[in-house]
Amino acid sequence: MKKAVIISLNFSYSYNVRIKFLEDYLINAGYKVTILTANFEHRNKKRFNIDKENVVLISVPTYKKNLSIGRIVSHMVFSKKCWNHINKINPDLVYASTPPNSIINDSKRWKHKNDLFIEIGDLWPETFPVSNTKRFLLGYAFKKWKNLRNRELLNSNGVIFECKLFKNKIESQLGESGLYNVLYYCKDDENLVVSDIDSLEEICLGYLGSINNIINIKLILSFVKKLSKFKKVKYVIVGAGEKKEELINGLTVLGCNVDDYGIIYDIDKKVGAFNECHFMMNIMKSSVCVGLTMKSVDYFQMGLPVINNIPYDNKNMITEYKAGFTISDENLDDTIKKICELEIKDFNEMRKHSRQIFEENFSKDVFYKKIREIIKL
Repeated sequence: MKKAVIISLNFSYSYNVRIKFLEDYLINAGYKVTILTANFEHRNKKRFNIDKENVVLISVPTYKKNLSIGRIVSHMVFSKKCWNHINKINPDLVYASTPPNSIINDSKRWKHKNDLFIEIGDLWPETFPVSNTKRFLLGYAFKKWKNLRNRELLNSNGVIFECKLFKNKIESQLGESGLYNVLYYCKDDENLVVSDIDSLEEICLGYLGSINNIINIKLILSFVKKLSKFKKVKYVIVGAGEKKEELINGLTVLGCNVDDYGIIYDIDKKVGAFNECHFMMNIMKSSVCVGLTMKSVDYFQMGLPVINNIPYDNKNMITEYKAGFTISDENLDDTIKKICELEIKDFNEMRKHSRQIFEENFSKDVFYKKIREIIKL
C-alpha cells in the first residue's frame, strides 16, 4: 500500500475545512495516510491532544505571545521533527500545509524525495498585523522569514493557495508557474439555511467570529451610523474577542440594539441567531493581507448576504453573484442609498445568491473535483 503524509501544524482548526477531505481523497485512492500535527494549540496556548489512530503528535515547545522568539523556535522544532519522521517512513506523497514557512525550507531534508505538494494557507510575514513602523524596523528579519518559504517553494510538484490574492502575491515575487493552483476551503454541508426575510422595519446586521485587533471597528460603526439615519438598526453578534466590548459600546452609543449570543458552535443555533439578519459583516483593517475569510464561507453556507471590505476573492464573489456589497470609507453613502432602495424580494434574491456561492465554490463536490486536477493519483 502506498503511503501519504499530511503535515498540519494546527490540526484542531484546519481539519474540518480542508485536511479531512484531503485525507478521504487519499484513502479512497488507496493510500495509508498519516497526519503530523503539533501537540500545542495556538489559539488557546494550551497543549493539544487527540485520540485519532493515524495522527502523530509532534512535541514542540510552548509559547505565550504570537510574535515572539518562542513561537519561532516552536515552529522550527515542529518542522525539523516532521521531516525526520518522514525520512523514517519514506512516504510516496507529502502534503505540507503551511505556515510555518520553515516546513517548506526544511523539505530539503527529505532524503528520498517523492511527490511533494505545498499548501499556502497564509502568507508570512506579509499577513502579520504589525504597524508600518514595526514592519520597517523588522524588514531584514521579515525578508529572511519570507525566504524560508520562497527558496524551496518551486521545488515541489504543486503549490496550493487558499485564495487568489495569495497566488497573485507569490507570482509577483517568484513569477508565474504551472505549479500554482487555488483550492478554497471546503465544509460539510448541513444544508441549514436561513429562511426568507419578511420585514424591512429595521435592518439587522450580524457578525460571526473573533472580534480582535484586525477587525475594522471604525468602518463598522461609520456604516451603522450612516445607515441608522434612514433605518432602525439591530446588530447580532456570535463570537468573542478582546475588542468585543469596544464594538458593543460603539453600537450602543449609536442607538443600535445589540443581541450578543457569545460563542456558538452548533450550526442550527447559528442559523437561528442570524435568521433575521439582512446582512453579515465581513470587515477587516486594510493592513490585513487576506482575500477570503473563513467567516464569509459560513455566511455563504447559511445563505446570508454580506457587507464586505475584503478584496480579491471575497469582493469578486460578492460582486459577481450579487450577494451583498463591498464598502469603503469612500462609498458608504452610495451603498446605504442602494440598501434603502431594496425591497424584500431583493434581499431574498441575495440570500439565494449567497447560498449559490457556497454550492459552486466551497462544497465537497467542488473540492474533490479540484483536488483530483491538482494531485493526479
